[in-house]
Amino acid sequence: MIASTDDEPNSGYLRLEQQIEWYDSKSGTAQRWFKRVKLCEFVLSGLVPITALLANGWVTATIGAGQCCSKAYSN
Repeated sequence: MIASTDDEPNSGYLRLEQQIEWYDSKSGTAQRWFKRVKLCEFVLSGLVPITALLANGWVTATIGAGQCCSKAYSN
């Protein structure tokens, strides 16, 4: 026999289901943000050598600082 909330209404099963649903939602959101930050980090790291060759030093420094910030945020 499989237990349900009808058998024992105060068993805490409903609360457990709500917590699992909340955790699934939050973990999905966190995973999407993590992937966005990693993508930005990848793009910025690719732009550093290109801007070092083509642009002024302040542009490269700005991109490098952005990359450092994204690494600090993801760790």
